[in-house]
Amino acid sequence: MRDLPTTFSDAIHLSRALGIPYLWIDSLCIIQDDKADWNREAECMADVYGNATLTFSADAAPSGEDGLFQPVSRRRVPAAVKYCCPSSPAGDEDEPNYVYGRRIFVHGRYTSAEKVHSITNAPPWVYEPLHLRAWTFQEYLLSRRIVHFVTGELLWDCRRTEGCECQIQEVLTERPQFHDLLRTSWRIHGTVWWYFIETLSRRGMTYPSDSLPALAGIAKAVSASWRHNDCYIAGHWKSELPRSLLWRRGGQLHHPGAHNYGGTNVASRRQARYVAPSWAWPSVVGPVYHDNVYTDPPDVRERWVSSYDYTHIVCQVLNVSYELASSNPYGHLRSGSIVIRGMTLMLHGCVDVEDSEHKGKQGRLHVRFIRDEWQPGQAASPEDVLYLPIVGNCYRKDYIHSSRPPKLHRVVQTKGLALKAAAGQDDTFVRIGFLRVYFYRRRQAVWKDRRERKRPRAEEILKTEFQLPVRTVTII
Repeated sequence: MRDLPTTFSDAIHLSRALGIPYLWIDSLCIIQDDKADWNREAECMADVYGNATLTFSADAAPSGEDGLFQPVSRRRVPAAVKYCCPSSPAGDEDEPNYVYGRRIFVHGRYTSAEKVHSITNAPPWVYEPLHLRAWTFQEYLLSRRIVHFVTGELLWDCRRTEGCECQIQEVLTERPQFHDLLRTSWRIHGTVWWYFIETLSRRGMTYPSDSLPALAGIAKAVSASWRHNDCYIAGHWKSELPRSLLWRRGGQLHHPGAHNYGGTNVASRRQARYVAPSWAWPSVVGPVYHDNVYTDPPDVRERWVSSYDYTHIVCQVLNVSYELASSNPYGHLRSGSIVIRGMTLMLHGCVDVEDSEHKGKQGRLHVRFIRDEWQPGQAASPEDVLYLPIVGNCYRKDYIHSSRPPKLHRVVQTKGLALKAAAGQDDTFVRIGFLRVYFYRRRQAVWKDRRERKRPRAEEILKTEFQLPVRTVTII
C-alpha cells in the first residue's frame, strides 16, 4: 500500500469501508507493456464499467499522487431571488407569506454567482482535469453509478438521479444519460454516434493512436443496442456509409466545457502509424466534426416540405473490405478500402481557405476545401484534387431587381471528399480533405410553383445539366 499512488490507496480504503470486495484499476489490472493483453482488455471496458457496483472518479486530481479527497470548499455567494405573491384565497387576507432562501454553494472551479449552475448542457465535473483525457469519456458514459471527487465537494451520478452537496440539482439534469441515448429513435442514432466521436476527439491522448481503443467500450454497447446486424469498421458503421464519410477536421482541442464544434482553425495531422484507412476519421490526429445531413428513407422524406430535407446520396458504395490488426473487432485495422461509384469532378487550384469561386463549362462553382492535414500558420498552397460528391440537394435562388428582369438560379449544394491519386495504382485514391461545392446555373424558370412539393433530385441535375462524369474509385 505504501508503494501505491495516493489515489489508488484512497480507492482501496474507500472500497473496504463500503464493503466492496473487488476493485478494478486500469493501470494495475491491465499489463501495460503487453499489447495483446491491452487489446483484449480494451474490448471488455463496456462490461467492466457497465457492471461495476460503483465507479470512483478522481475528477480534480491531475495525477495519481493527488488522491481522491480534495479540501472542502464552503464558499457561498449571494443569489437573486424572484418572488411572485399569488392572490390570496378568500378568507386568508391576514395569512402571512414567507420566502426562504440561502446563499448558493460555489461549485469547484467557479468563482462567481453568474457561472454557478449556468446552462451549458454540461455538469460541473466536466471542468475538472480528469475530463481532459479521452480514455475517461467512455468510463464516464458506461458506468452505472459514479461518485465524483471534484474540487471542494462530492457529486453523485447514476441512471436514476444526480446530486451534489449544494443540493441544487437543476444543473445536473441537463446531461443526457447514456442508456437513454441508446433507446433513442433511429432518426437520431447517427447524430448521437457523432456526438460521441466529436467529444472524444476533442480530449487529450498520451498516445494519439488510442482513439479507437478509447471508443471500443462505447462501440460495443452501441452494437448490442442499435446495431445488432451492423458491421463496425474503424469508427464507422457499415449501414451509415457513405454518409458517415462526411467528417472533417473541426472544433477546438480545448476544455470540453466550452462548445465550439464548428471551427476549422485547429491543428490536424495523419497518424504516424497505420490504424485506419484515409477515409476513416481515426486516421487523423485532432478534433473532428461531422457535417450531419439527413438522408431519410423515401417514405419519411416525402412528408417533409423544406427543400433542405430533400438531401440525397448521389453515389453508391460497391464494396468495403478491411483486415483487423488484432482479435478486437472494435480496434485498429491492418488495412482497409472502400469502392464507390459516383460522379467526379477535377478541381484545379483548390486552397484551404474560405469559399473560392471556380468557373468552367459546368457553370459557376463555389468551393470550400478543408484539408485533413493542417497546422496553424501553414501557407495555403493551390492543389488539384478529384472531387467525389457524397450527398446533394437542389434549391432555387432568385435575385429580384426593380428595374431589371429577375435572375433565377438553380443551385445544387453538395458535400463530398477531396481525393488524391495513390502512387502506382489505377483508379485508387487517398482522401486528403472535405469539400463543400455549390453548383450554380442560371435558368429562365426553375420551378413553376414555389410551393410545389416535388423537387429535382440533385443527382439528375449534376448528370444532365452539369455533365459530371461517372466513374468507380477505390479509396484506401
